[in-house]
Amino acid sequence: MIVFDLQCKNAHVFEAWFGSSADYDSQQATHRIGCPYCDNTEIEKAVMAPNVSAKGNQRVLKPTATLDNTDDVKLPLAPAPKVDPTAPVPFKQLMEMAAAFQAHVEASHEDVGDAFPEEVRKIHYGESDAKPIYGLATREEAAELHEEGIELMPMPFQRRRKRLDG
Repeated sequence: MIVFDLQCKNAHVFEAWFGSSADYDSQQATHRIGCPYCDNTEIEKAVMAPNVSAKGNQRVLKPTATLDNTDDVKLPLAPAPKVDPTAPVPFKQLMEMAAAFQAHVEASHEDVGDAFPEEVRKIHYGESDAKPIYGLATREEAAELHEEGIELMPMPFQRRRKRLDG
């Protein structure tokens, strides 16, 4: 596997993985690579920093500080990165954020499975107590719920795709 930083015609930079450099060349030539931000298929390799490993005999120093003058609690410190708020989030980081969001939802919401459209309607219309839920719905069911004024958010990673194709 090989990873490239790519850039679309609209200057969005993202990361993509390929089986080989030839795989990238083939997909790029046939416009099968799309920008995850805008779907533009005019893609080129972006400038990448080389991935150079540190020597094995070098010691990495981690600065520490204490909280409330207690010697038993120490936190590693690092300088805050300089972030351009207008820069797009790298694709890998975006995927990690999406996975963390889904893990949070799965840990804090009730999975109602295929009963999701029915359950969310009951909550929306006051027939059931409000509670955080998630579940499965077909595209048609999701469209109907949206038309009824029920706001939904698709989960980033579907564990049971069969229901989505309905």
